[in-house]
Amino acid sequence: MWMSKKEQLAYDIGWAVGFWVGEGWLTIQKRKCKTKSDSFSLQMGVTQNEILCLKRFGEILDSIGINDYKIHTSHANRKNIQYALYLNQKGAKQFLKILKQFPLYSEKREEKVLEALKYFSESEKTSFWGDIE
Repeated sequence: MWMSKKEQLAYDIGWAVGFWVGEGWLTIQKRKCKTKSDSFSLQMGVTQNEILCLKRFGEILDSIGINDYKIHTSHANRKNIQYALYLNQKGAKQFLKILKQFPLYSEKREEKVLEALKYFSESEKTSFWGDIE
């Protein structure tokens, strides 16, 4: 079955959202400062033992204009290699806006996404640290 470009894009975005919801992670760490305004670190990504799904996820991100990510390789031990795709602050913000449009089927995940978007909306008052380089 052939799909139009619009249908393919919708399918790909749905796949990427489902992949992240099932396999991804989002960490928000807030730092209280006495002398400066509070700051936070937002890290977002997916870790896998196989790289093919991560590459597909990256291709979909590229196709929707999210290029602010990196794929890293780590050796958990001598036998196993793990791959991780990390979204930096800009890429995370863009992908979070997409996630907000989908039912995530997890109250915990949905709360985390909304919390992260709240931090971004307050970015004028808040500084960022821990951005993935």
